[in-house]
Amino acid sequence: MADVIQLEWLNQNSLRNYPIRENAQRRPSLNDGTLVDEYAIPNYLITDFVMTIDNESSSALYIMKMILSNSALTFIIGSEGDVAATVSVDLTTHKTNDSYTFRGLNSYASAIGCMVVGDTARLREDIPDGVYSYTYTETCFEYRCVRPAIRRVSSLCIYDDQTGYSTKQLYGKVRLIAGDNIILRYDEENNGIRIDADSSKKYNEECECGAETTVKTINGLSVENVTLVGDDCISVTTDGTVIKISDTCSKPCCGCAEMNFLNEKLSQLNTAVNKLENYADALDSRISELHSAYQQANTDETDGDVSNDDSDEEGGEEEEG
Repeated sequence: MADVIQLEWLNQNSLRNYPIRENAQRRPSLNDGTLVDEYAIPNYLITDFVMTIDNESSSALYIMKMILSNSALTFIIGSEGDVAATVSVDLTTHKTNDSYTFRGLNSYASAIGCMVVGDTARLREDIPDGVYSYTYTETCFEYRCVRPAIRRVSSLCIYDDQTGYSTKQLYGKVRLIAGDNIILRYDEENNGIRIDADSSKKYNEECECGAETTVKTINGLSVENVTLVGDDCISVTTDGTVIKISDTCSKPCCGCAEMNFLNEKLSQLNTAVNKLENYADALDSRISELHSAYQQANTDETDGDVSNDDSDEEGGEEEEG
């Protein structure tokens, strides 16, 4: 009886579609939608793939593009209309079945994954350099290759609802650090973190006045060094806890009667100005008419002189004959 030979997992995958679905043909498409059979992704190129995503992301992932250029090979992975990740391979250092870990992009920012790339030396013989685009039905991954993450906090960020500013997402072990006047406590009952302001740590200013409230500074100056001084028209008086500053000189010099008089004069001036404007318009029109009449008179006089000269010349010629 012959010995039973079992292929190693990655070698077995190099002979079949996996991790791409078994019924997918892996053919690139042209701009007009034509599929090119001879440049299909070889089975030996991708020997394993896994990506862990959160529950809100689509699990229908596929190879959107493959870019082959000199010594670099790049895969762009995504769902319909959204790039989920990119995987780059340096062909000069790559060895068969090397693995490449990657992080997600865009709406898949919390995702993480790994791709195992097979024999790239054969790839250069089978497919020329270029950018190859694929549709979902041609390069979709098996469902088991895209796995939902265990329920957890995927990331943290700080968001300001007043300005709309948001920090980058923080992953992994994120620490909450208590600053000045802040106390952090774990709330076991609510499975939460309680944030309290601590009035004993630089929160309240010290006051030696007991229950009374006093002014300690004015514009940054201690009240012990501030003196309010009046002048000829300013009077400063105190009455208990009240400081009264009065203007003893400045008084309004214009009352209602004076204001009515000024308003009346302004109205008369406005009327006079309107009359002057009307007169100026009429005068400008008359000047224009006079100028036109003057030009017309000069034109008529010039025409008459020319006619007389012509007659004289004709008469002279007759006499000579």
